[in-house]
Amino acid sequence: MNQFYSSKRLRKQIYLIILIVLSYVFAVVWQQFQTNNSPQVATFTPVEIRASTEPIQPIPLHIELNENKVALGEKLFNDTRLSRNNSLACVSCHFFDKGGTDRVRYSIE
Repeated sequence: MNQFYSSKRLRKQIYLIILIVLSYVFAVVWQQFQTNNSPQVATFTPVEIRASTEPIQPIPLHIELNENKVALGEKLFNDTRLSRNNSLACVSCHFFDKGGTDRVRYSIE
C-alpha cells in the first residue's frame, strides 16, 4: 500500500513539473509572439514653435472672386436635390438678411 501511495504521489509531482515547464514554454513563446507582432511606434521629434513676428493683418476690403465658383455656389444653394426629400433648398431656410442662419436648433429636413 505504501508503494502505491508513493507511486501515485510521484506521478502527481511529475505532472506538476510538466505543467510548470509547459506553462513556462508557453509564456516564452507568447512573449516572443507579442514582441514580433507589436506595432512599430513612431519616435517623437519635438518641433520648435516660434511666435510670428509679423503683425496680424487686417481682412482685405476686396476679395477676388472666381465667377464660376460663385455661380456654382448659387446653384447648389438653390438646388432642392440636396435635401432629404428633394423639396427644400438651403435658401428656403437660410436667409441672407439673418446672416445665413435658419434660427432653429435642428433643421427641418
